[in-house]
Amino acid sequence: MKKVILLSAVILSVFSCIKKPSFEDYNSIEIKKISADYQKGKTEFNENEEEIYNIFQDMVKIPLFVERYKNINAIYVTIIDETNKPTAGITVISDGNEISLEKGYNTSLEPFTVIYVTKKYALDAYEIFSDNKITDEEEFRIANLFLIPTLEAVFKSRDFIYFTKIKYFRFDTPLFFTLKNPTGFKLKPEEDFTKVTIIKDNDNYKVIRGHSGIKKDFIKIPPKATPVFFKIFIQIYNEKDFNEKTKLYKKLYANFIKEFLKSKKK
Repeated sequence: MKKVILLSAVILSVFSCIKKPSFEDYNSIEIKKISADYQKGKTEFNENEEEIYNIFQDMVKIPLFVERYKNINAIYVTIIDETNKPTAGITVISDGNEISLEKGYNTSLEPFTVIYVTKKYALDAYEIFSDNKITDEEEFRIANLFLIPTLEAVFKSRDFIYFTKIKYFRFDTPLFFTLKNPTGFKLKPEEDFTKVTIIKDNDNYKVIRGHSGIKKDFIKIPPKATPVFFKIFIQIYNEKDFNEKTKLYKKLYANFIKEFLKSKKK
């Protein structure tokens, strides 16, 4: 009971000093489009690129994958080689019910985020979704694969930038994120994306792999919490009504504070 009262007090105290949300202020924020940095690119793939494309073709037919990601309008998938050099692109497109693929970057669509993949990355993702169910270990593996691109989408969005300006989620020192690994699944160093640092750069935020700088605040995220955060943010991202968007952000903020307070006690 005391924990509930404490959490409520923290949220209320923060909300009491928050500037009233304004659609005019929100709409005035200029965001550089991700698509502005891309061109269509090649559509004739080599053998490795074609294999990765086919893996994604199979994956977007899996009902569980579709259910999780059908509300994202578009994602750019950048194929990288063994030297981490980008070689080709794929656009993952959703109409809200089905997901399809297009070779190259469809620059008429603004992607939610950009994911960089190797053949192993694609195979790992397919393996997780292939049986159309998710175990606790697989929930961790999904969160590990998608943590950085999801955080980049969140922290670089107009929604996040606006709500930090009126003091939701505001912080001026490095914020360390650590994805919890409750099942003890072993990751190779090059496949470990469980530690991330968010650094403020003027009014923008940079997402950096690993923990960098002097730790001031940190949050440990349980794998099972990541789909909750993700679902709420996608609702915010897609919501057209500003008042509803604000309500959803308060909900996201409350969930964030809950996990933040848990992390502080450990």
